[in-house]
Amino acid sequence: MVHSAFAQFTSFEDLQPAAGYFGVVDWEGDDFVVNGWMHTPFTNEFDTFVLYLNRRLVGVAAPEMAAVESDETAHRAGHRLFSFHLAKTKDVQDFSRVEVVGFAGDLPLRRLTTCFRMDLDTHVHIQLDFPQYCRTFFN
Repeated sequence: MVHSAFAQFTSFEDLQPAAGYFGVVDWEGDDFVVNGWMHTPFTNEFDTFVLYLNRRLVGVAAPEMAAVESDETAHRAGHRLFSFHLAKTKDVQDFSRVEVVGFAGDLPLRRLTTCFRMDLDTHVHIQLDFPQYCRTFFN
């Protein structure tokens, strides 16, 4: 069961953006995959990452520790990895906004946001008559 604080969360703009990175935001076969990392704030530690597509809650994941040792002072409290693999369903279609929110208990701490365009892999064939174009351009 999904925690009610995650489902009722709507104040995305009130959260500070996270220092972090999306590694993959794409379809892999029939699954939609979102992964990356987010720095934890000084004062709290993430215990849950929540994925929202167009502000609809679609996934919850526990943070994973980064395999590489990092300078905890320089990188705040270190970075935590998130990974979501979602099967194609009604909730995972027709969206453009991808947000991962890091929570500590019921408290949302930081957000990482990006846009996803499903139409960018559509192949559009453009046929140019290069010799004619070159003659027109250089004459």
